[in-house]
Amino acid sequence: MSYRNPQQVVDTQSGKAFTDLQRTISGVFTGVADTYKKEQDEQAKKQQELADARKKQQAGYELQEARVYQGLAKANWSNKALDIKGVLGPLVNSYSDIMDQINSGAVTDPKTIASYRAQAADILTMPGRIGNIIEGMEIVSENIKDTVERMGSLGGMDPGSPGTMYEDMHVFMNQSPGQRLLSVKPDESGSLQGYITIKRNGKTTEYSEKQINAFISGKSNGISIIPDETSDMEGLTKSFVTMTDPLNANKTIYQDSAFLPPVTERRGDKMVTYKPVNRDLLINQAGPIISANLKAMSLDEKVAFGNNIASPSNRIFTLENVNTEDSKKILKDGYANYWLEKFAIKEQVLSSEKVQEPRPAKEGLIETGKDFYDKVRKNPISYLQAYTRAKPEYDRAKNTITIKASDLQDADEDKVYNMNNPDERISFYTRLLEYSQAAKGNSKGDKLMRKQFEDAVRAGTAKKLKPKAKKKLPTD
Repeated sequence: MSYRNPQQVVDTQSGKAFTDLQRTISGVFTGVADTYKKEQDEQAKKQQELADARKKQQAGYELQEARVYQGLAKANWSNKALDIKGVLGPLVNSYSDIMDQINSGAVTDPKTIASYRAQAADILTMPGRIGNIIEGMEIVSENIKDTVERMGSLGGMDPGSPGTMYEDMHVFMNQSPGQRLLSVKPDESGSLQGYITIKRNGKTTEYSEKQINAFISGKSNGISIIPDETSDMEGLTKSFVTMTDPLNANKTIYQDSAFLPPVTERRGDKMVTYKPVNRDLLINQAGPIISANLKAMSLDEKVAFGNNIASPSNRIFTLENVNTEDSKKILKDGYANYWLEKFAIKEQVLSSEKVQEPRPAKEGLIETGKDFYDKVRKNPISYLQAYTRAKPEYDRAKNTITIKASDLQDADEDKVYNMNNPDERISFYTRLLEYSQAAKGNSKGDKLMRKQFEDAVRAGTAKKLKPKAKKKLPTD
């Protein structure tokens, strides 16, 4: 057997593979390092952007706080006694903290975030709301100041207003001794509310911004103001009692339908002829408008109106009973009566003449029958009243004189004298002579006076009632 050197196999590929493997591993680590560096750079960039954003947000928060402080300072300057800045300052400082927790992600619960956002919004709006509270209190105070002089009348304060607001407002306006304070705290729903606290004579009363807004809007009974129906009642008068003169647009005249027929009566030393207002007709015409005006009032206003205008002597109205059917009727009747008494007119006076009282004849002076007739014919109703104390009614349109049965002896019905009828006119003056007792005796003088009077009445009647002569025309 021959000897052979063993063959040696040279592996030229393994080294290459290892080299390639090294290269691969090196490349991988290099790639990883590059990727890591890139990610670190991106993360650093994001962190910087986040830091810049937070810095910008913080600047925004601080700007918002500065604006709030500016509003507080303005409100505090006008109302130093309330120490607005001192009360709200710590609350404003918390705005940045609240917003930072929301935007940084430190708070994730949706309900908590919503609560924080609501609180932040309350903080930003607080200066304006505090200003509204103060303005509202001042409005209520001014209402008191403006209406106290009209207390109990239209547009005035209801003297029966409940609570202590009337006295508290004097403290708020520095018109009475006491203390006023401002506070901010959550209400039952968790929302921040501003409060004004009044301390007076050992009593403390707190008014929230909700209460004050309710007082101003009339939704709550703070200071009860009687509704001012002046313009509405004046409108009723223009609609149903007066009218514009068709011949003169600048002149106002009465509507004939608003009045009853003329009546004449004695008032003191005057005989007055007037047309009474037709109350029933006017109330019926204005009824729907009056009902609408009352319906437009709030419950508080109805109570104030009823107790001071419609039924001031009884003051029977409350929030509980003001809308009952009985109350509605009393309110409507009271409204109508007040309108007619204060804004319409009781009557339309047509004439007013001073009564010439009968004077006794001077001693030594004999009054003839004609003298007596000439005297009484100038104002027969006045003399009739003077002689009998009756209250005759004169109808100017019909020219009649009515004496009530109650003013006549043994009469069952009224006596009406038609002064356009000669016989009735003579009868009236003859009775007037009898009532005067100027010629009641049977002496020659009395008989003569009666004869002279009769002749004068007949002559006067014939002259007064004689038809006017027709004016002759040139062709007659």
